Amino acid sequence: MSEPTLLSFILYEGARPLSPITLPQMFLAGLTQLLEMRGFAEKSIADATRPYHTVLFAKTDSRASLGSLNDMVGTYQWLVEVGSGLQSCNLSAIIMQINKTPQRRLNWACAWDAVSTKLQVLS
Repeated sequence: MSEPTLLSFILYEGARPLSPITLPQMFLAGLTQLLEMRGFAEKSIADATRPYHTVLFAKTDSRASLGSLNDMVGTYQWLVEVGSGLQSCNLSAIIMQINKTPQRRLNWACAWDAVSTKLQVLS
């Protein structure tokens, strides 16, 4: 989850196990795919992902962000279960639905609105 935009998606571990080396690669691929699915221009996606080519791992010091993350995880779990489990649900639709949900921390805008605003600033 992005703290400023609350944009979120699920990294689904497949044949490649998660490690400090594969996680950044999987994150960038997932973020790029999500922005492409939403229809953002290639240049906007490149601008948005550029800062993430150097990855550091750290705990958040924001209780509000941690609360938002916990709420989203619970919502993802519920929607996956309602969709008949991880093997059967439409994970792309779930991710898009969560990112369209109005968020109090964003003054009732959704994550996509916040992302669009950030990308306009980068352009």
